[in-house]
Amino acid sequence: MNIKGTYEIIQHNIRVSKLAEKVAYSMGLDEETCQSVAVSGLFIDMGKLSMDNEVFGSSRDLTNDEYEYVKQHTTKSTQMLIQASHVSNEVLSSIMHHHENYDGSGYPDKLKGELIPLGARILKICDVFYALLEKRPFREDYSKKEAILIMSKEADQFDPKIMTVFKEVVSTTRINF
Repeated sequence: MNIKGTYEIIQHNIRVSKLAEKVAYSMGLDEETCQSVAVSGLFIDMGKLSMDNEVFGSSRDLTNDEYEYVKQHTTKSTQMLIQASHVSNEVLSSIMHHHENYDGSGYPDKLKGELIPLGARILKICDVFYALLEKRPFREDYSKKEAILIMSKEADQFDPKIMTVFKEVVSTTRINF
């Protein structure tokens, strides 16, 4: 991974972490859970740092094999944290499952609804939001309003209760880059 790619991943994780923490507090969750969500957000894409940058930086459609490779970043992130320190199961499960879709179509385990850890459901929304706001090699960045519209059209991917709180938070939060 080159320095630019590493920097972008870290910046993305910081943004996701801060927003996820705001959403968790706005949901009225206890202090420990809010902190757990924030810590999880800092590490959601850490596994990408050990992976081939060419795949992540590609401006073309990925092959099926490349997409399967990209999906491994959640497992790699979790494994890196297990080896690095004593991290709570709540943090590890939030990182592992932040790409699960509420309708059961996500990865790595195709969990559905409330079977997806709460932290992962919060992170999913915040991660997608910032991914849409960020310019990617294969598309331009979207505005805050456009990102919310896109996410609303894909509402079956997100916990509806968390999505309601998320929309309230982003409507009152200044989004910086």
